[in-house]
Amino acid sequence: MYMDVRQIQAWIEWSAIREMTAGERKPEDAPDVSASLFSDLLQLYLNGGGEGKKGPNGAAFPPTSGILPPVSENPLPPASFPDKTGGPEAAAGTGNTVKSGAPENIRAIIRQAAERYQLPAELIARVIKQESNFRQFAVSPAGASGYMQLMPQTAKSLGVKNIFDPYENIMAGSKYLRQLLDRYGSVELALAAYNAGPGNVDKYGGIPPFKETVHYVRSILKDLKV
Repeated sequence: MYMDVRQIQAWIEWSAIREMTAGERKPEDAPDVSASLFSDLLQLYLNGGGEGKKGPNGAAFPPTSGILPPVSENPLPPASFPDKTGGPEAAAGTGNTVKSGAPENIRAIIRQAAERYQLPAELIARVIKQESNFRQFAVSPAGASGYMQLMPQTAKSLGVKNIFDPYENIMAGSKYLRQLLDRYGSVELALAAYNAGPGNVDKYGGIPPFKETVHYVRSILKDLKV
């Protein structure tokens, strides 16, 4: 709940000045009513204002309408949780533009995946182009399948039910790419791990010296501002 304490304090001071100007003096043995005034004003505020009511010293409460803000169950906007400072977002950036010739039927899915996993849509599109050349039912000799060439075990770990379903495949592949970005903090290493596996990136401490992987990373990142 939001409440401006300064306004309450101002009211208490106003009440004290009222007593002084009326020639009233507080007996030395009289109880301190400031806490009571605060409590009474708080209660009246919660009950809808104090117009026409009096405090314990007989002074009328000033109107609260238009002075104190209305009580609201949700006075504050929803909290936003920023991405890791200096993390992959800083390296990869975000964007919803797809320029890689992706078919219209999957462009909306790519944009949705980009928004959900905070990836540039063009990066996702280029991975798809490099992996399957936009072929929905592509299957590699190793068994990687679909637009983003997910291995069966990887697809299962990502909750994919139908590996050839465009939405499931692209969403899962983008999620996996996001996980690799979070893990390595580098677009280059994330792409290398996507192609050659995290084990090889860890083994070599960087992009593995495989011709296919080096070409893969270079081809995706060529002229791409990430």
